[in-house]
Amino acid sequence: MLRQGRFAALLVAFAALALLFSACTIVGSDAKVQMVPDPTAGTNSFFTSSFDDDYAQVAFTRGFTFTFFGTTYNSVYINTNGGVTFGAGTTVYHPQLSDMVLPGIAILWADLDAGLSNPANANGIDYQQFDDRFEITYTDLADHNDDTLLNTMKLTLYADGTISMHYDTQDSSTYVLLGVFDGNGGYTSAALQSTYNAYSAGHGIYVFDANDAGGTAPTQNQLDGMTLTFNP
Repeated sequence: MLRQGRFAALLVAFAALALLFSACTIVGSDAKVQMVPDPTAGTNSFFTSSFDDDYAQVAFTRGFTFTFFGTTYNSVYINTNGGVTFGAGTTVYHPQLSDMVLPGIAILWADLDAGLSNPANANGIDYQQFDDRFEITYTDLADHNDDTLLNTMKLTLYADGTISMHYDTQDSSTYVLLGVFDGNGGYTSAALQSTYNAYSAGHGIYVFDANDAGGTAPTQNQLDGMTLTFNP
């Protein structure tokens, strides 16, 4: 009887572990994009509290590299405002095109907070390394000017240079920059669409640029449920 009880307990424990380590990404306009522990990759918590206008360099692991505009990188600089750069970090929070002097990607670069300005919200950034990709998940990043405006999205860098931007909730709509940039200026405007091809053929493209005179901004929740793919 005792042995049967122990065996049953082990079955329950294994079932719990299987549930914990099953990788599942929930997407869609009515769901939150979440990352759960995956036995094939490590999950690392990044900024989760009291960080504003900051960045951290994160080294790629598992032999992964990312080639961006012809240069291969072994690490990425993740900032707390919805952007990443390569080669160096930046604390710019209202970026204009003229500020993009580093190679970088703006999934929704604005004045966002990765801190607990509203304790009820996660305000977190997590990253996860896989063999073929590197994922950054932004959960409920609050708008600095109104912390009831929350942004949940995922940026994925693939080993072949492909970039994926998925948006679950996009509440922020002012001071927003979205695009890919080589850091040398001369960027080309592009209409909002699901796929962009040969982004590396020029200096970069931008979809929204709310800070420059005559620039465009997304409407609130315009990107909800959308995935934008940038092919090299």
